[in-house]
Amino acid sequence: MAAAVPQAKVCVAALEDILGHQAYFAGDAVSLADLMAVAHLDLLPKSPEGADLMAGSPLLGWLERMAERPSVQKTTMAKMMNLPEPAAA
Repeated sequence: MAAAVPQAKVCVAALEDILGHQAYFAGDAVSLADLMAVAHLDLLPKSPEGADLMAGSPLLGWLERMAERPSVQKTTMAKMMNLPEPAAA
């Protein structure tokens, strides 16, 4: 895991640059880029290393916006694996 952190930092920084001050990766509306990235980024802050990488990141606000979408709520990892949903924080 530790060996992957430097590469993950590069990826997170690149995605932050793409997001910039926009609500979504391609502007004010959800795009295919958002839908493709949410499944990967949703898991990142759930690990200690990922939480450190994402601390203070504008991607956290983007994840919150994405989590409000019914399609994202219906396709969480827990739902896809038929596991109980984690308790809300």
